[in-house]
Amino acid sequence: MSIGCGFLAIIALFWLMQVLIQNTDQSIDDSKSTSYLDFVRIKPTKQQKTRPKKPIEPKVIPKTPDMPPLMQNKLSIDNSQPVRLNIKPSLNMSGTNFILAPSSGDYLPLVRIAPIYPENARRRNIEGSCIVQFDVNGQGATKNVRILKCDSQHFHRASINAASRFKYQPRIINGKAVTVKNVKTRFKYRLER
Repeated sequence: MSIGCGFLAIIALFWLMQVLIQNTDQSIDDSKSTSYLDFVRIKPTKQQKTRPKKPIEPKVIPKTPDMPPLMQNKLSIDNSQPVRLNIKPSLNMSGTNFILAPSSGDYLPLVRIAPIYPENARRRNIEGSCIVQFDVNGQGATKNVRILKCDSQHFHRASINAASRFKYQPRIINGKAVTVKNVKTRFKYRLER
């Protein structure tokens, strides 16, 4: 049935094409003129005027104003009688975090690099911390970096790489830089939510 319908459609299309071809006895008439739009670029002549380019003006830097002369305080102080101040120092450190500044001889961290979160731990949503121990040599570089405690082995390499790039001001004893052994630091690995 479908083959018969397909064959009938083919015959109908051939017949339609034949009718269209036979009814086109009109010849092509070239007498009708058609106009086309053509773009032509005009060549510049010497008579055309061109604007001269303006030179770029330099930026004017404002002149700094002159400083006024310093005024001196003219106070008269009577030094004949001593001044007695009644000061009672009180230092209440309860409930505060009080940290003494290190002396000039202690080692100080200068550069602390944050570790790069391991991609395999990120994909698995693993969080944790890692405690690293190392020595600070006389040049302030970290040596002998090792893992003391780590929640996951995924963080070992990242923690060691970060701690290896730390820089310190070395500890000074008797005017010489010395090695500080067993310095510990903790890296916390937390995913942003």
